[in-house]
Amino acid sequence: MSPCCTGRDTAPAVLAPSPSSASRPPSAPKGGSWSRRFIAGVQWALPVTVLALIPKCPACFAGYVLLFTGVGLSLPGASAIRWILVALSIAAIAYFIFRALRRTWMLSRNSAPLSR
Repeated sequence: MSPCCTGRDTAPAVLAPSPSSASRPPSAPKGGSWSRRFIAGVQWALPVTVLALIPKCPACFAGYVLLFTGVGLSLPGASAIRWILVALSIAAIAYFIFRALRRTWMLSRNSAPLSR
């Protein structure tokens, strides 16, 4: 029953936001660290897995593409696509390494005491 129906003159109490929700910006995803760690792990695992599983021979790559998609590739086309996948995987790994180093550098810079 609401306070207005009981005849009391008191207003309902207003709940203050919890400290954890007050410190988080509204656009930040709720939940948290385990989902971010999972996504970060997937981001690292995908290009590493592509590099590990990509066949070294263009004929084998064309055979896998044909087997899994039904699309036939010529050997020069398979070779070009293979090199593109290798380059994209290496670029992704380099980006993730750069991002991790930058994050570590920024954290160490922000936690260092200021000298006067």
